[in-house]
Amino acid sequence: MPSNADKCNSSCLSAPANDMLKQMIDLVRTIHAERELWLIKIRALEPSAEEKHRLEWMISRLEVELKELSRVNEATQKGSAVIQQCMENVDWMFSSIKREQGEDKVKIQCLLALCQPITPGALIYLGTITVILKSYFFRSF
Repeated sequence: MPSNADKCNSSCLSAPANDMLKQMIDLVRTIHAERELWLIKIRALEPSAEEKHRLEWMISRLEVELKELSRVNEATQKGSAVIQQCMENVDWMFSSIKREQGEDKVKIQCLLALCQPITPGALIYLGTITVILKSYFFRSF
């Protein structure tokens, strides 16, 4: 049985077709040679087995660190929320203590006014208002 090359020998083709066939064969050989060069370049770029192992180990190490950092971030966010809540509680307690202190001052001044004689020029603290008693309040009629 004759092969394809035997079927397409140059005797059965016209001269222009034969030239065209030779050009196509040369083009295919050139493309094949370029392909081989590119494959060699690609193989040179591929990491070695040791390099692959080192890179895989580094990736797994970085994944562990990433998981750890995400846990730390989550704990930090929870801690920040707790601290914020504590700060709000401290502010509320401070304001309530200040208010109670003001109320206590007024009560103490009222109690002192009840148990001490009032003299001219005495200061009486009523919250934020200071009253100076003048002598004309103590005139006898």
